[in-house]
Amino acid sequence: MLASVYRNAPVQVCWGANLYPATPDIPLDRFDNYTAYTTYRPLLLLDRLSGVPICVTEFARSTGGDPPVFAEYPAFVARLDGRLLWATAWYDAHPLGHWQPATLLGKLAALGTAITDGVVDRRPG
Repeated sequence: MLASVYRNAPVQVCWGANLYPATPDIPLDRFDNYTAYTTYRPLLLLDRLSGVPICVTEFARSTGGDPPVFAEYPAFVARLDGRLLWATAWYDAHPLGHWQPATLLGKLAALGTAITDGVVDRRPG
């Protein structure tokens, strides 16, 4: 039903979702009965959204306020690989409110290494 509603909508882009464990201290790559309904809930909708592109507008560990742990990305990406149109990591460029520890200040080199090592961006070529 969701797929037919989407296809009949006057504007179609993608089915958007924010993916977080939504609980403090839970890593992004943990997959269990709880995170199946939080971090990985698009997997529960795949049959209902058949043919509808899924876009992740934000993803991060915990509640989004923890520092990034790039070592968690491979399992997260592998579990969702090929099922998403695109995904955007939630991190801020400078300390901001609740998300102060999630700043990328001083961590851009580590992010770049994760990307170039194929942890984040695994596109060919």
